[in-house]
This record gives sequence, C-alpha cells and structure tokens, in this order.
Amino acid sequence: MRIEDNVVIMAAVILVAVTVAALLPPDLLREVRHELAAPMAQGLAPLSSRSQGWTAAGPQAVPAAQLAPRATFKPGVIKLEQAPVVRFSGVIQQLSEMPQQDGQIHLWLEATDKRELRISVAPSWFLEYTGCRLSHDQAISGVGFQFDASGPEPLIYARRLQVGGTTCQLRNDEGFALWSNRLR
Repeated sequence: MRIEDNVVIMAAVILVAVTVAALLPPDLLREVRHELAAPMAQGLAPLSSRSQGWTAAGPQAVPAAQLAPRATFKPGVIKLEQAPVVRFSGVIQQLSEMPQQDGQIHLWLEATDKRELRISVAPSWFLEYTGCRLSHDQAISGVGFQFDASGPEPLIYARRLQVGGTTCQLRNDEGFALWSNRLR
C-alpha cells in the first residue's frame, strides 16, 4: 500500500467516527458520567497504581472517607416539592414583552380583590400560534404556579388562561412550557 492509500483510509475512518459521534444521543455522555460516578455515590473511589490499593488483580476501591476525610457527600434522592397552584382572575392593566429577560409576554392584572398580580404567560409567537389573543382591559381568569413565593409581588407562571370563552393551555401540570422542545 502506498502512503496516499493509508491517508485516504485514515480519513474515511475519522469521518465514520465523527458521524457516529454526531448520531449518538446527547444524553449518552451524561449516562457515561453517571456510570463512572456510581462508585463515588457509594462512598468508594478508585485508587491509582502507586497507592496501597493496587493488587495483582488490578485497582481496588476503598472508602472515599479514607481519601478525603473532609468529604460530606450524602447519597440519596433530593425530595422536590411541587410549586403551589394559584388561581387568578381580573382585568389586564398592562401587557409587556420582555425580550431581554425571558422573551415572554408578562401581564399586570388587577385581580378581583384589587391586588395587582404579575403573570408570565408565553412568547408572543406561541400565543399567536395557539390563537390566544390578549389585549389591554380584557377580563381573564386562569391557573398558574408560583415557583418562588418570595418578595412582595411573586411572579405567577400561567398554566392555563380563560380569555373570552377560549381556553389557552400554556404549561403542563408540572410547569414545563408547552413551547419548549424538551417535552418531545
């Protein structure tokens, strides 16, 4: 074989490797990291060949506490709390699109109890796509979530709106935006 043939073969092998890597699911790297991190979750860490944990059978795992006594890792599942569901109704006092923040339409609503509520709705393109028309001085009602209830005016993320007899579904029951491609 000539050198040119070897270069062509190597280029083909590299092209195939890059193509295969591009076709792999994006979560695969996370799964590999998870598999490698499993011994750490059990409080074990592999030792290098120069340390005392090396035997003829290969490296052994020892408790991570022996390697790093300051480690405070506690394995387990973190319990998540569901965001409180909030019902609202009133008249739209102001509509504003916030492209520099989250790119969504925000409403300031004068609630029936005369409080002012701030509601994050959806991007304008999604509202137009779903036929959900919002305008100033329009009466609406709906259900949403308060993920962060701190502060004097906590932001409500609208899950569903009733606008002039039309129901606009914006988020699922966990609060994920229906316009997000992460739900596919």
